[in-house]
Amino acid sequence: MDELLKRNMCSIPDYALNSEVEDLPKRIEESGIRGALEYACRSWYKHLTATKCWDMDVFSALSDFLERKFVFWLEVLSILGSMGEAARALIATTKWLEEVSSE
Repeated sequence: MDELLKRNMCSIPDYALNSEVEDLPKRIEESGIRGALEYACRSWYKHLTATKCWDMDVFSALSDFLERKFVFWLEVLSILGSMGEAARALIATTKWLEEVSSE
């Protein structure tokens, strides 16, 4: 996910609503979002929160993702019509961080 996420993967004009992009499904297919990247964007937090592993490598990777790729991740979820998944991911990750940091 880290290597594949980048700004404006579907080359959507600035300030355009997804609903205004007539060929959005075609752009999604051509962008490479479908498949592994889509799965990773929708599921990374489920794998993270399923583990009780807490070390600096995990924290560092999460921190790096949130600092460098967060907006690109939101963009992909928006294009896929899955913004609810972003809210679930952030809530679950916050809860997980609270749990592992209290141990």
